Amino acid sequence: STEIMDAESDEARIVKMADYLEVTHYKFFIGRFVQSDINLVAEKLDKMIGGMKNVVAKKELGIFVKEWKKEMSGLKTYPDTIHEIISGKYFY
Repeated sequence: STEIMDAESDEARIVKMADYLEVTHYKFFIGRFVQSDINLVAEKLDKMIGGMKNVVAKKELGIFVKEWKKEMSGLKTYPDTIHEIISGKYFY
């Protein structure tokens, strides 16, 4: 719908952000992910957040995107990441 494509409401912006994240994670999963994807998507996410009206959502999503960018920047390839997860690197 036009609402999702234009992403004017806070709700539509969140849906669009989820879509960007899903595509980026899928690219990582299928081995088509490159590090420049992180900055490109983070910029789009920040733009979506910048236009939000809800102050709490804006703040919390800003924190999420910052952490997401940090975590994604540390990833190499899907097989390497899975190996690290299985070996216990990501378990606290």
